Amino acid sequence: MVKADCDYLKDQIEITRDSIKILDSILENQNSIIILQNEALSLQKQNEKTLIEVIENKNKEITIHKKEIKKQKIHKKLAYIVSIASIAFGVYVIL
Repeated sequence: MVKADCDYLKDQIEITRDSIKILDSILENQNSIIILQNEALSLQKQNEKTLIEVIENKNKEITIHKKEIKKQKIHKKLAYIVSIASIAFGVYVIL
């Protein structure tokens, strides 16, 4: 009976050892997944920062273009005024 108990305990130890190896392997795989997810998250954060910078730069460009459009409209109005004044002066001189 002692031999049977020893064999039973030996089998239980082997099963336990195999279970520990399997669980250890599972933990390693889970750690690898977590590491990969952390790296992916880090890349997403970097991409987000880059996109925010691009958007900010585009917004600055839009502001600059709006200012330029305002300047061009003012210059256009001045050109019309000068043209009309020149025409009026020319008509006045002719008469």
